[in-house]
Amino acid sequence: MLSPTNSGGAYPVIATILALPSMSGRDALLAARPRLRVMASSPYLLRALRSGDAAIGLLPSETAYGIWKRDGRFKVTLPTPDSVLPDTIGVSHDAGPTARAAAARFIRFVLSPEGQTLLGRDTAAAMGWPPIDGVARPAGLPALPGDLVHLSADAWGARQNDEIGWFIREIAQ
Repeated sequence: MLSPTNSGGAYPVIATILALPSMSGRDALLAARPRLRVMASSPYLLRALRSGDAAIGLLPSETAYGIWKRDGRFKVTLPTPDSVLPDTIGVSHDAGPTARAAAARFIRFVLSPEGQTLLGRDTAAAMGWPPIDGVARPAGLPALPGDLVHLSADAWGARQNDEIGWFIREIAQ
């Protein structure tokens, strides 16, 4: 799996494991630790998968589907239940009224069908599901599962530093 200190997409994967309803996510990670390799970045994990040094990769879904699009030898399986930890868009509290107004217009555009269609052409966003209705998902992506769990961005965002610290101390060392 990817290191949350190097990959922004790794924390949602860790948060999903930590939020397991059927068992303690920490216990699950501790039990897997002897077999778990933490990689600095996706290229290292991809190299380990291609060479046979790793049999399974735990990746953010958009990264996994991006790899699958480039190399059909890989199979992507979504966990059940799968979860979503929303990204956030922030504007500095030091921004003046003009900058805040410009940021608000930009955010409205990015989250519009037109903005999502444009982002879906040639960006990393093209590897994931659009966050709004009315925009087609990229070719090859399955429909999102009906039992999708929405993790609280407020709760998990507040826990991020503590959880990553625990993961680095207990799992990645």
